[in-house]
Amino acid sequence: MTFRFRKKPQPTGLYSIGKLFPDTLIKYKKTKVGYISAPSWHTADGKWRIWFITKELNTWKLTAINSVFNTESDAREWIKNNAKSIIALNLYF
Repeated sequence: MTFRFRKKPQPTGLYSIGKLFPDTLIKYKKTKVGYISAPSWHTADGKWRIWFITKELNTWKLTAINSVFNTESDAREWIKNNAKSIIALNLYF
């Protein structure tokens, strides 16, 4: 199994002023397991970030990956190259 990516719809209205790019959902086994967060008005560095939903005891937790990326395609490549270690994170699905 590999990770699949799907862009969220482009934000509209006042929300779209600070959000120039849509986020990208990360799917594994047809289930959402995280997302690639697009840069927005409150990210001073303008970088893309990766978040995964992980299991913690009987609940879930949003876990950020420490790496930041210049483009969305860089983030996608990082996920594809590190798929085995990501699956070992105990993804919530």
